[in-house]
Amino acid sequence: MQDLLSKLLWYNSEISAQAVQLRRSLPGYGAAKRSYDEASEQLRAVVGYELYDQYITRLGALLEYENLSYYALGLGLREAFVRELCM
Repeated sequence: MQDLLSKLLWYNSEISAQAVQLRRSLPGYGAAKRSYDEASEQLRAVVGYELYDQYITRLGALLEYENLSYYALGLGLREAFVRELCM
């Protein structure tokens, strides 16, 4: 049951597709993405692929928790319910 709820709430491909579409339509997103990509390439060149990959993987995992918490608040879910879903 917990897995089903997690998939329904967190991993909804329709919501993901809409979020991508919205993000791409926001003024300034394209410039911010290009700027990020340039900085990423510079960082990777300095620290090497292996360390950069570790960093970006861990950053992604951390940001996923932040995104999930905002998403849950947007849905009006109770904190205890969200904690159970993340376990």
